[in-house]
Amino acid sequence: MTELLSPIQEHYLKRELVRAQISYEVQQLSDFKSIASLGPPFVGAGGALHDGYSKLPVMTHIFNAQVQTFPFINSVNPKEFWEDKVQTFVESLAQKDLSSSADRAEETKRRRIGRKLTNLIALYLSSGLQTTTPMEKTAFVQPPAEDGVRNIDLDKIVVDLYDAHYINDIDVNVVGVRIVSERHGFLYEDHAEFMIKAQFRGAPPVYVARRYSEFRKLQTQLEKEFPGKPLPTLPSHNKSTTIMGDFDDSDSISAASEESDHENESSNRPNPIAKFFSGNKKQVSTYPREKQRITLRSYLRALLRNTQVVKSQSLLEFLFRDRLKPTLEELKDMDNRRRLDIKRIEDQIEFYKIATERARVLEVHMSEFKQDLMAPGGLQKIFSEIRTKDSVDQLSPKFQKFLEWAEIEFGGTLYNMFVADDSSPEFFSQVSRIHKLVPYTLLRAVLRVSNPMAIMKGVIDLFLAQPLGRRSLLQNILIMVLSDDIKVQEKAITELKKKVNNASIVASFEAYLDASYSVKEEIRARNSDLIMSIITSPMISQMSPEAVMEIEAWYTAWNSAVEGKHVENSDYVESFSNLTELFKLMVRKRDKDQIQNLWDEASTMGLVKTLFTIFYGPLVEVFRSAKVHEAVGDFEKFMSDLMRVVRAAEGNALSSDPNQMVQEFYELCQRHVPALYKFIHQVYVHDNGLFDEIMMWISGIMEFLRNGNGKKLDLNEVCRQGQVNAGVDIAKVQREIDSIVAWIDERREWREQQRAHKKSTSDNTQAIKEWQDALPTHGLDGSAFGLDEKDLAEVADDEESDLDDDLSDEEADIGLSAVEQERRRRARLLRRVEQQAHAPVRPEVTELPKLREFFQLALSEVLRPTVV
Repeated sequence: MTELLSPIQEHYLKRELVRAQISYEVQQLSDFKSIASLGPPFVGAGGALHDGYSKLPVMTHIFNAQVQTFPFINSVNPKEFWEDKVQTFVESLAQKDLSSSADRAEETKRRRIGRKLTNLIALYLSSGLQTTTPMEKTAFVQPPAEDGVRNIDLDKIVVDLYDAHYINDIDVNVVGVRIVSERHGFLYEDHAEFMIKAQFRGAPPVYVARRYSEFRKLQTQLEKEFPGKPLPTLPSHNKSTTIMGDFDDSDSISAASEESDHENESSNRPNPIAKFFSGNKKQVSTYPREKQRITLRSYLRALLRNTQVVKSQSLLEFLFRDRLKPTLEELKDMDNRRRLDIKRIEDQIEFYKIATERARVLEVHMSEFKQDLMAPGGLQKIFSEIRTKDSVDQLSPKFQKFLEWAEIEFGGTLYNMFVADDSSPEFFSQVSRIHKLVPYTLLRAVLRVSNPMAIMKGVIDLFLAQPLGRRSLLQNILIMVLSDDIKVQEKAITELKKKVNNASIVASFEAYLDASYSVKEEIRARNSDLIMSIITSPMISQMSPEAVMEIEAWYTAWNSAVEGKHVENSDYVESFSNLTELFKLMVRKRDKDQIQNLWDEASTMGLVKTLFTIFYGPLVEVFRSAKVHEAVGDFEKFMSDLMRVVRAAEGNALSSDPNQMVQEFYELCQRHVPALYKFIHQVYVHDNGLFDEIMMWISGIMEFLRNGNGKKLDLNEVCRQGQVNAGVDIAKVQREIDSIVAWIDERREWREQQRAHKKSTSDNTQAIKEWQDALPTHGLDGSAFGLDEKDLAEVADDEESDLDDDLSDEEADIGLSAVEQERRRRARLLRRVEQQAHAPVRPEVTELPKLREFFQLALSEVLRPTVV
């Protein structure tokens, strides 16, 4: 029979139909009231059993093939757990009718999480479903481009250190430190001031000097100005001094540049770093507060990345008030510290180059390891080796080479965390303090004679116990917390009701909140402000025509205020602002009331207790048999060794050979891998088969992604059925698929351009953070597990788009007026529109959706388990 689709068309048709089917099924399950449609073990009214594969093939397959088979819960009694506990809880939750994104005028976390899960399910099915066309699976899988350290543009990084690098139109750098003597009575006291260079785009740079106490004052002011908003943490006070060889006075930038130009006349590629280090180091020089300077620079740049904080008057005054002109001595200090920055960059590049080359040596062995992993049952075979081999020395050569590669990878990660990043000194200081405070000896002694999991289970039992059928301690705590929050909201609602002074408005809001899902959907569908839709809706509004006209006047004035226009009657603006605040608080209070009721129900606590029993029982047994106390001692040794290596790296960072530094971090990991392996081996040996079950479950997913379930999906037949039974135009379907393929490629290219632009406007530390991903993966990418690389890239694009949209910033709007909140919401919406203005537009399709019903029929047969 003639094939209607090319392999590429078939691949993307499958993907589009999978997404359409998932959207349909999510809509069917959106109110949680149709959970019985998934079929057994869930039951419908009167105990009726549904055929889930006919109605909801995707969700039924996910539930039966992945959820029910997950270790821990794969041995539960289906009726007691799924029907009596889970279904009862879900149906109770469905009756609560919690608010949606439309009600809150913002995107709820539930919706964002749901979209992420939908993307993952679509990726899972698109990769796992096998079609009758052999070439479909590999039609568009392309090997990922080689990226990483080899492609780092060294010239650009060095230029970036010198050129202004704007974050939200402001460039800031802590360029130096000066020591100032201050007289206190008969004595003089020295203190450090950090030289800050700041400039607006298009304006000359400004220099100011700030003490650490002024940074602390800035942090306090910002916390008061933005209550409830997460702000970067001010680095702790660090008075340490960095020591290194001094630079020759003749090594000025211009002189060094001229000398370097002369030396490099015959060179194929100029070395921009060499011109800053061409002079000989004459003597040892000290640089006070160098680590503090780096962490404070990272802190200021983190503040600038926040679009609201960057407009703060406190921050702007901190950066631009009390300007000064640096002295020659201060300029020399700035120049030398800039040279230190460049030397750090040079060492970091060399570190990752050396680490990458070491990893490449292992490429042949890693390829063999990958082949074993990809073989049927490969994951179980690899982990069975962990069970049977007592030490690292007994492992097969391929496994040992894999561990060697992992040691290099992890060593690079540790280097980036504790040495390379601007925030590394602060992070190391925090970890070091915690390490000193942990009572390892006492903890080891306690774990030697007790089982932490058993203790935790006893604590959980204490919190979940319901004596004589009364509320448990956990219920009382949660309900008390919710009650306190509800009381605060009730007080605010009461105050707003007094200001509104209109019972019919309150009654209309309450009628909407109590309305059915269909009524709410009809009201939300009207293209107007939600409050105005409620007030004017004949289904629920209890307002007189005169009152509606008055509120419309309020809305007109309020809308003008939001748009920044002059408003003659400010009382109208305040009146409508009160309405928006009242409605928002009523929505949130109702949600909390419903959640409080949910926690008070026996079905909720029954499910919580069952889940704890299911998951904690096996873990208690594992920890009882494994020697956990020995692992605590091994961890203490690792942390002490890490602290020593990092301190040595910090002390020699500007003078040591990068190859030696790579060796130090590699040997650190190498020294402690045997202890880590021993702990994993002990846990695995005493797990009563739990780890084997987890490996089998993961292997089942990998097998489906690579090879499907043994059944083939005939998309050409789906098209023929659509053509015969629904008059689908196949030629138009082909054109629509081709347009989607072209759009995907155009959007990916556009996203790459956006990333390049974003990288060019970010601070210099961005490049450093990307180096940690530069080590070769030797083929251990998505395609190795059966995932299409382009599909993976598109999911990543969608995730990045979600982050860029940032339409819901509820925490950032705390304490703002209703007008300002709406103004910011519209600004975020406008920013999203502007960001997408130049993005390739997804082509409209009209024929593809007509195939969904026929695709569902074919899909239900492919996903339905074969009855033996």
